[in-house]
Amino acid sequence: MKQLKKYMLASFLFVLSFGLFLPSVHAKDDLRTLLNGQQLVAEENLPTTSLVIEATNGQILWEDNINQTIDPGYLTHLMTLYLTYDALHKEEITWQSTITANETHQALSQLQYLPNNTIFAGATYTLEDLIKLVSFPTSTAASYLLAELITPNLDDFVTKMNETAQQLGLKQTTFYSPSGLTPTSLQENPALIDLTPQQANQSTAKDLALLTFHFVNKFPEVFDITKQTEVVVQGSLITQESFTNRNPFLFGQPNAIKGANGLLMDYSNLQHTSGLFTVTQGDMTVISLLMGANDTFTMENQLSPMTIAGEALLNHVFEQYEYRVLAEKGEQTLNRTTFYLENDFGTVLPKTADATLELKEGRLYLTNNLPLISDSLPEIAVPYSKNSSKIEEKVKNNSFLNSIIQFFEITQLTILALGTIMIGFLFFLMSFFIPKSSPQKNNQIANELDENDLDLETFEAVPLVSEHQAPTDEKMLEEETDPSDESEPVIEMSETLEEEAQPTRAERHQTNEITTSRWPFHQITFYGGLVLVAIGVISLIVQSFI
Repeated sequence: MKQLKKYMLASFLFVLSFGLFLPSVHAKDDLRTLLNGQQLVAEENLPTTSLVIEATNGQILWEDNINQTIDPGYLTHLMTLYLTYDALHKEEITWQSTITANETHQALSQLQYLPNNTIFAGATYTLEDLIKLVSFPTSTAASYLLAELITPNLDDFVTKMNETAQQLGLKQTTFYSPSGLTPTSLQENPALIDLTPQQANQSTAKDLALLTFHFVNKFPEVFDITKQTEVVVQGSLITQESFTNRNPFLFGQPNAIKGANGLLMDYSNLQHTSGLFTVTQGDMTVISLLMGANDTFTMENQLSPMTIAGEALLNHVFEQYEYRVLAEKGEQTLNRTTFYLENDFGTVLPKTADATLELKEGRLYLTNNLPLISDSLPEIAVPYSKNSSKIEEKVKNNSFLNSIIQFFEITQLTILALGTIMIGFLFFLMSFFIPKSSPQKNNQIANELDENDLDLETFEAVPLVSEHQAPTDEKMLEEETDPSDESEPVIEMSETLEEEAQPTRAERHQTNEITTSRWPFHQITFYGGLVLVAIGVISLIVQSFI
């Protein structure tokens, strides 16, 4: 009985913690609650679909009705823009690429019931102009021009859209045109029959959010255009056109949200408006998608349901979640296992939740993460190594060296190049403290030895005893010599002296050559140091271009 009570208590605590740590996902009820009575928006005017994910790992922070198949409308331009930036990165097109509009493009741009801009046959447009036109007024004609710039055959472009959708894991998405056209959009214009899609594009909020996740992570430079509040487009044959970004959360707008930088709006049908918003605050970037808001209803202060709901939802997400570093780079210990991380490991978590980490198969995993937008995304984990060198540990633990490395983006190759330069410089300095081997000095030594040899020969030629003294000396020697004396004969002494005789002149010259010859240490250190310095400098120059 006691075990049963313990089990029931543990189950109750688990359910309670689950409810505390996970965000609410009932969007309409929550949106009404988040409005906090400040704005009165009828339920039928609120977005029918809402979804928020974080852009680091793709965790879902908010969801409602995200799997329902819908017509994405002019949010289809998201895939058209994705393929544009992909072609740029593959160098299939450049920022200097242009395309000239024809009669079909002009006729399409004159349809006032479609989102468009003025296009004239014969006008030339740059790639940047077309990206702006597809992003801001969501121009239908510009989307077809952009598609034909990437792939001249329109059917081939649509095929590429669907192939890319499958590669990215968009399981419920099918495209039939590069824009938001439907089979009935052009029925009153027989001249545009070739542009009429077989049926409307199909997708889900979940797939569109996943496409946006891949887009902003692979091509973050898209924000350079989408964060602009106003753009000017100048065709080659028309006067310039200016367009205002209708994103209500960008800097300078009345409802600006800190860090808002994009991404795409669809106002083609005010009864069913859609917005795809991205906001970055600190290390946390979120992607918010709202669809189906009725913006024909506007408050007295000119705020639409899309703006009211979007602002409330974004503020709520940043209040409830945060980006948190789970493990700092360097040496770490988990469950008595010491390991080393090359970089900080962090992700987005609820502010009230603790992270649970696990080491498995050479990676550090977050095990209590929120649901991911797609099962095709990798688990939240980073690789680790078990050992690091003592030198690396000292460098990692030195805040001053780390700040220098981060400021100058120093890599191991950079350190190697700098070390090569330093060693070369030391060799170069050492060369000035090593005496040079001078040929003049060697000749002087040889001449002195020649003079010494000449003096020695002269000395040997002079008799040590004069001739008239010889008999006396011999007589004295006979008198002093005792036959009974057992000491060594004089003749043996003479032989010993001959054995210890000085070397010959040729032998002395040979010894002198060996003594005066020096290994060229000066030249080796001097030129070797210069070569090492040159190698290090060249390595640094090469790294700067990589």
